[in-house]
Amino acid sequence: MKIKENVLLFGFAGLVFFIAYLLFAGLPLEKEIQFIPKWTIDIQDKYASFIHEKKLEDMTASSVPGDALPFKLAQYLGYITPSGDVPFIFSFPERASISQTFWTSYTSSASNTPVYSVKNTSSFTLEESGFPHIVNNSVYLFYPGGNSFGRYSTEGKKLWTAEHWSPITSFASSDAGTACGYADGDLRFFNTKGDLVFSMYPGGSSYEVILGIAISADGSYIAAVCGLEKQRFVLIQLNGKNSKIVYHAYLDSQKREQTYVHFNNAGNRVFFNYDGGLGVVDCEQNTMMKIPVKGSVCSISELESGTLTFVLCQNEKTWTVLALESFSNLMGSFSFTADNAFMSVAGNDLFIGKDSKISKMEIVKK
Repeated sequence: MKIKENVLLFGFAGLVFFIAYLLFAGLPLEKEIQFIPKWTIDIQDKYASFIHEKKLEDMTASSVPGDALPFKLAQYLGYITPSGDVPFIFSFPERASISQTFWTSYTSSASNTPVYSVKNTSSFTLEESGFPHIVNNSVYLFYPGGNSFGRYSTEGKKLWTAEHWSPITSFASSDAGTACGYADGDLRFFNTKGDLVFSMYPGGSSYEVILGIAISADGSYIAAVCGLEKQRFVLIQLNGKNSKIVYHAYLDSQKREQTYVHFNNAGNRVFFNYDGGLGVVDCEQNTMMKIPVKGSVCSISELESGTLTFVLCQNEKTWTVLALESFSNLMGSFSFTADNAFMSVAGNDLFIGKDSKISKMEIVKK
């Protein structure tokens, strides 16, 4: 069995080399970009080793290095370091949420849900019923009924709540505040204290609904995909109650489910998924580029240098990674088949998860 596992790991590593060659060989670049495969691990093996070495009462306590990345792949969550170590891994039965700081596992009838810190052995309990949602250092709880939520401190104390008569259809959080979109087309923004800064109905469609939303890290912009017949993208410049739409575009086709929206680290570009493609909007020039995409966009990450952006898309069991230079110049792509996948970037390294395997590729320019 061990020989078979080694063969599988070798085969996946070979696939990584092959993908890197196809993606970047012969591209006319000023500097050649190289993907250097570093390692591939099997998280099922890591989990078996972890539970063998740990006592059951220690499963919720972990000291995770600051450079470790959170991951959620199939029914596993945990943290992985750039060197390929897995200091903590957990198998969850139903649902889970994880960030750089906290993690939790819960069921479809969640109540009294424990939330664990990865920096020490402390934990707290969300006593009310609802689904936890963790974003960086922020902990939220979506209450039963689907139209209200609360924000909690890192000690589990309820800080504030927000209620609406209409169901929540999109949600986003950053250090600047919290944005929420509703089925009736209302888009609301709350500051870090929970004060309602503004409420807006972007309108412009026969059926108003907010399907996707994002906030720039500095709180300058909110972006949203909204409406049906016709669907459109809107970019809102935040200025208290005087916030206004500074750019919008109607889309030729429309998605009828939640839609991925994402700002780059600098906050001057925003990506959004529409039916059949990926839109990239320059927030300073108010211009948009479109890139054809099959399936749905699942995640977007960029290198620390900001020179390359990677997009993970899913079309049933086919997953595709797009490599974009200057945010909209498609350099290449590769695809693979999997039931579950994830993508993450740390520094200049790309991490790809495929079912039970995670691989790291170092990205260099020469």
